[in-house]
Amino acid sequence: MTEGPQEGGGKVENPRRGGDYAPSVAARVAVWHKAGGIAVPLLTTILAFFIGGLVVLATTGKNPLTTYKAIFQGSGLDWFLEVGSYEIGIPWTESRVWFPWDTSFNSFAALNLQQTLIVYVPLVLTGLAVAFAFRCGMFNIGGQGQYLVGAIAAVWIGSELPGLPGLLHILVAIVAGALAGAVFAGIAGFL
Repeated sequence: MTEGPQEGGGKVENPRRGGDYAPSVAARVAVWHKAGGIAVPLLTTILAFFIGGLVVLATTGKNPLTTYKAIFQGSGLDWFLEVGSYEIGIPWTESRVWFPWDTSFNSFAALNLQQTLIVYVPLVLTGLAVAFAFRCGMFNIGGQGQYLVGAIAAVWIGSELPGLPGLLHILVAIVAGALAGAVFAGIAGFL
């Protein structure tokens, strides 16, 4: 125990020395709360892979690691492991630059990654659109229909207006898709 200040004031020594400091409950909760943003999704993903592996093992009798390897290779993520020295062309120019991964059609990993992104990106953007609506206090359950109507409109514009210059053609197709999706969403909004 430390002694109090002497007459006339003075400094009081901190009773806690280097090794005996323990963070307060509030500090521990704050650290756990910050780590929860990373730890909880990470732990649930690991648990999901473990339970999925048990299901694969129980239903097929096959090694779950072989299944996970096939999923990894089929998604195209192994493309990032095929590091080499390649050249790629810059769009709309004759220039070529060095690139660490093979982007040719000879690479199945690059093709698999491309197909994964073609399916994955619109689904993520649709989910973000629905989440944004929920965050704003609106209920929008028609995200999939809006995506499909917008995609159909963009493909229709892309195929029916072949005479437009390249960049303008892309912009018109994107705007048409966005407007078609908005009109489709407006039907439910009006009702």
